[in-house]
Amino acid sequence: MKKFATCVMIFAGSDSEMISKLAKSIAHFFVVQNITEESKEVIYAYGMELLISDVLNTIIVLLIALFSHTLPAVVVFIAVFMGLRQFVGGFHANSHLSCIEPEELRNYVNKK
Repeated sequence: MKKFATCVMIFAGSDSEMISKLAKSIAHFFVVQNITEESKEVIYAYGMELLISDVLNTIIVLLIALFSHTLPAVVVFIAVFMGLRQFVGGFHANSHLSCIEPEELRNYVNKK
């Protein structure tokens, strides 16, 4: 578990800066390519930041499940959990890294 936390911290850089920069770059690309208006760039950047964070979280969970030979159970768990979150909300962390850590811990505990 310590190795995983170290990898996440290295990958995430200075918390959510990496995700935020990538999201802003994508949103700016949309403006340059006339996909959206410049006035909506901030909205697109925020949406991309959420999307990137969710995709990253899901990939991390699936990789852990793959390496721990629990992929089918974790896929079912993710499907149920994502559906449930649409209706009941959940915990809101202060940063993307803080969001990843509780999710990974929750999945680790669920496997035991």
